[in-house]
Amino acid sequence: MKNTHPFWQIIHTIPNFPKPNIDFYDITPLLWHIDELVDALLGALPNNYLDTVECFATTEARGFVIGSLLSGRTGKPLLLIRKKGKLPPPVFSQTYDLEYGTDTLEIKADLPPPKSYWWTMYWQRAVH
Repeated sequence: MKNTHPFWQIIHTIPNFPKPNIDFYDITPLLWHIDELVDALLGALPNNYLDTVECFATTEARGFVIGSLLSGRTGKPLLLIRKKGKLPPPVFSQTYDLEYGTDTLEIKADLPPPKSYWWTMYWQRAVH
């Protein structure tokens, strides 16, 4: 996949990390361009789509950062998706495959279910 968005001039690619044949994308330098980042993410949504989103669902580390920026800009709540064992019960769990194994994500089971959410993993597609 060719990364053509201008943000890819800012994101650092670290080859063979965390394992051989896996590339790590360091978004730390991108966080010096917060307004441009949030504008690009929100601009990637279809017209009026944000009106249908009740909250942002975000995964560990980078997702928490990106989701917090979006939540802060829009005033919409943030649903944290955590790695297995990081939340007290009750939780909902989902196991999934990685390039180098499997992992499990969890969310609190006792939160009111959002009618709609925007999972911030979408941002990766938004900047390609």
